[in-house]
Amino acid sequence: MLNLSVITWRLGRVNAQQFEYLIQQLSQQNQYNLNLDDSYNDIFFLTTCQRIVLVATNPKTQFRQFYLKWTEANDLDPAIIPEPEIYHGMEALYHLGSVVSALDSLVIGEEQIQGQFKDAYTHANEYMSTYLDTIIQKLLRTGKQVRKRSLLEQGQISTISVVSNFLSEHLEAASTIAIVGTGKMAKGIINYFGENYPDIDITLFSRTEERIGQHVIDKPIVEFDELNQFDLIFTATKHQGIIDDKLVTEKQLQDVIFVDLGMPRNCNISLPEVKLWTLEQIIRKVQREEQSPIILSAYKVLDDQLEQVKLDLLKQQHSDKIKRLRMDMLNAANLRKEEILDSTNQADKKIDQLVNTLIHISQKHLEDYMLVENSS
Repeated sequence: MLNLSVITWRLGRVNAQQFEYLIQQLSQQNQYNLNLDDSYNDIFFLTTCQRIVLVATNPKTQFRQFYLKWTEANDLDPAIIPEPEIYHGMEALYHLGSVVSALDSLVIGEEQIQGQFKDAYTHANEYMSTYLDTIIQKLLRTGKQVRKRSLLEQGQISTISVVSNFLSEHLEAASTIAIVGTGKMAKGIINYFGENYPDIDITLFSRTEERIGQHVIDKPIVEFDELNQFDLIFTATKHQGIIDDKLVTEKQLQDVIFVDLGMPRNCNISLPEVKLWTLEQIIRKVQREEQSPIILSAYKVLDDQLEQVKLDLLKQQHSDKIKRLRMDMLNAANLRKEEILDSTNQADKKIDQLVNTLIHISQKHLEDYMLVENSS
């Protein structure tokens, strides 16, 4: 079995305030040194707009015990942060392969994930063992191969382009849009709409007082309280439920189309007359309508790539056993070497004895290996 375990939190299932605290905790200088009595020898940590991923190898304790101890150490309430997905061995490898290949993303084939994975690898490099370093490098190459051999046929894919294509009819008729949020998603919307819908007037809003009056690209940031009538309002912020029925009613925004790109959701609107699209709704609808054979091809490439990665890792994982086997065989051969060279009539017999000795050593190593594997 591969020495690999993975914990994954889906952001849509995490309370916004607790998640923000979790990110702060894990963004400290010692984020990879979790001070848990060295329960795990090395750590790789990844955050994206959709998930948190924690990877560990060579466990000395059960992974669930590690998770409970970790949440307790970080003062995280399991009732607010639900128990994550946990993977081991080949399942863990396949899960990571799906993540880095963007096959586990809301937008299948999105291009940002590989850059995020690479950045996380760069920051984690000094905290990883040679074994885990090899795993991450092989996964990065796997992600590139999946894109190169299948997903690139779809063209450049991003969350914003998928959402934009889905809303194209509304965007073509729109003259004004608002964006609540000032982070990467807001910048992406400004850039994308600037190229594809240059006539739309964009206004940015923020609840953070320090940001009011600043600019994102060329757009000034306006105070959230000034939010009013727009054709569409996009939300892309960390603040959960900032737009609700009360705000919509007070500002008379019932005719506005809301597009919630937040993870977790920014909008908590139940008014039946209000049109609200969440990111999950848009992606699921698009994927149901476009079951592409390219995606099926991508999964086939991923399977083939990960099978080879598994074989390579098993060889590396058991390299010490292989070295011991070679050394034992070499020592046995050297012991018999002089006898064979000095022999005349019995040379054939001596060679047969050597072959039998080497077979016995190989069998003994194989039996020991199988006993260990079956007990793990």
